[in-house]
Amino acid sequence: MAKRQIRVVAAQIEKDGKYHQQGVNLQYNVFQGVVTGVDEPSECGANGNTRVDLSGPSLSGITINVNLYTGPGWATQFPRLNRVMTIAHESFLHAEFDAQDFTDNYLADYSNVSMRAKNSAQGMQSHYHNMEAIHSLKYINGKLSLGGYSFPSKALSVAQQVSNANGYCLSRAQLISALFDYSGGLTLDPVTNKQLDR
Repeated sequence: MAKRQIRVVAAQIEKDGKYHQQGVNLQYNVFQGVVTGVDEPSECGANGNTRVDLSGPSLSGITINVNLYTGPGWATQFPRLNRVMTIAHESFLHAEFDAQDFTDNYLADYSNVSMRAKNSAQGMQSHYHNMEAIHSLKYINGKLSLGGYSFPSKALSVAQQVSNANGYCLSRAQLISALFDYSGGLTLDPVTNKQLDR
């Protein structure tokens, strides 16, 4: 999603991203600490957030700012894994949904979010994407299927790689439970991934 030739941490982006030619600019920002209630009370203590800024008339494009904070996180006991899961959450859930939303009609209007998800979010636009991903989850033969969205399937893949590479020994069920441990998410049993009451 980033423009080619942009330096991202230690990686050089060599080609334009999937949405770049359609007017989407993806920008990552890193801040010290955690969110302290700058936008919504529900984000106090968050490890990241994603914001869409219209950068001109609707056909000119948008900038999607993915803001990452350096706090240790809470989903697991491993701060490195928590940071990676925050990047995956903000990228594959919010930034990708926002890019798809803009490119379907060149408006940032949540047109790619179902009415079911909007109703489940009870008017909180910041939870629309969460509800869309949650509604895509299905249990097949007692095992949680991750649905057709990038989040959580891509996020789980990244989290498994980091967990394995660092010897964290977390199971698939534990990682899925951790991936949904955010405001507006689900409380899942870390063994069975069955939904628990919050």
